[in-house]
Amino acid sequence: MERFMYLVQCKGDNVEPYPELQGQHHRKIVFLSWKLKNEHMIYFPNSTWTAGRNRLLLEARVQQERYDYYIFLDDDILFNKGSFDEFEQLLLKESPAVATPLLIGYPFSRQSADSIQAVFMFDACMNAFHHSIIFDDAVFPYCTIFDKDSWWYSQYVMIHLLALFYEGHVIQLNNICIINSEHGDYPKNIYVDKKNNKKAEQENQSSTSGFSYFDSVEKWIYSEYLSNCEKVLISRRKIMNGVFDRVLSSKIDYSISKEIKKNCFKVSPEKINDSFV
Repeated sequence: MERFMYLVQCKGDNVEPYPELQGQHHRKIVFLSWKLKNEHMIYFPNSTWTAGRNRLLLEARVQQERYDYYIFLDDDILFNKGSFDEFEQLLLKESPAVATPLLIGYPFSRQSADSIQAVFMFDACMNAFHHSIIFDDAVFPYCTIFDKDSWWYSQYVMIHLLALFYEGHVIQLNNICIINSEHGDYPKNIYVDKKNNKKAEQENQSSTSGFSYFDSVEKWIYSEYLSNCEKVLISRRKIMNGVFDRVLSSKIDYSISKEIKKNCFKVSPEKINDSFV
């Protein structure tokens, strides 16, 4: 039985990324090319990172087979420690809601001495999601409404949603270490209100946390998107101060009830991208 579905965004070159993933009966791999047309890949030319992730999400949802974990992946990841095999083994052993490797050089990393830790902030270049989250409308799809200004925001919105619903179940695997080998040219504005970008950059030159980068989008999340959910900021502040939440016991199903979602959202995730256009 195929247990893992890899959803990979790439340039569409003739050589597919990650040949080590091929030829294993327990994996299915879907590639999306945002640049070059390739008959073996979904072709989504000039798509943003966020739109590409959502197209791969759609592909995952229409498959007849349902997998244990869905792993979203950029095409420029190198392993400094560990491997895809070891990552998969830990997913099956720990059964988290979401898991990410330790990304070396990620500016918001807060690493404990444990091999596995609960996290708030994490990069989106390689993330594994439990199947019940993929088919639930609690956090997906990714929010695309800020893409013209910054491709970073969609992940930051996702981070807050995950902290709201899955605190203690979003884990970082510290013995699986990766490097992001490329850094593309794409929108990276820091503030929704662009006039504050320069001010934010100046503030963060003397800041060790870097979190004031996202103050503006946080204000949007809690004024326009979520309702009465400011408790998530408590988790954010704890992590900023190096206080780590314990990893909670795993679940068979991470779905969120309709009642809880109704009470948390002003606009539901499946409608968010149509509501602010």
